[in-house]
Amino acid sequence: MKKCNRCGIAKPIAKFNRDRTRSDGRSYVCAECSRDVCRGSKRKHRQRVADYGARYRAANRPKRLAHQAVARALYSGSLTKMPCEICSDKESEAHHDSYEEDRELSVNWLCREHHMARHEEQNAAGLDSIVNSG
Repeated sequence: MKKCNRCGIAKPIAKFNRDRTRSDGRSYVCAECSRDVCRGSKRKHRQRVADYGARYRAANRPKRLAHQAVARALYSGSLTKMPCEICSDKESEAHHDSYEEDRELSVNWLCREHHMARHEEQNAAGLDSIVNSG
């Protein structure tokens, strides 16, 4: 049993979300209170979140269109998901070297680890702004 710091009710440990930073591996607030806080915060900041989403979509239009084109092509079967080009992991993601309109389906298949490493390389080389600008 553990006592929630928000509602003060003692509950079974399973009623607390996992939290690696805590010594017992569980949050100090029960899942129910955590959910209530999250819902309240979403309601309170709904417009700000919507505005951020709109700004992000506008600023990253070529990127979004390229991702949507890949998703549509995968769904229709005109593009086939391949294993990672580096380690052959079957759980791969599509990486765009360019978001230009005529190259939307020109992708490299990389696992999450190699995909993030590729972005780090591009950021270090100063290529990320070129890649993302379309």
